[in-house]
Amino acid sequence: MRPMKLSAATLAFACLVASGCAHTDSDSRVKTDADDAAYKAGKMAHVAADKTEKAAKVAGEKIKEAAKSAKEGWQDSKPK
Repeated sequence: MRPMKLSAATLAFACLVASGCAHTDSDSRVKTDADDAAYKAGKMAHVAADKTEKAAKVAGEKIKEAAKSAKEGWQDSKPK
């Protein structure tokens, strides 16, 4: 009977160790998933910022052209 008690204790210890390892894997997977989500959100924010910067540059150029055209039209309409 003595060997049976030892085997039961060994089995119980192995289960505890295995459950502890599985829990750590689950935690690391959750952390990895969170890191992936943060990476994707950061990447999307970077892309949005780039698009906004390009759109602002194009809008600025169009405003500059419109101002130049308005100035030329104003000077042409001025009596000489």
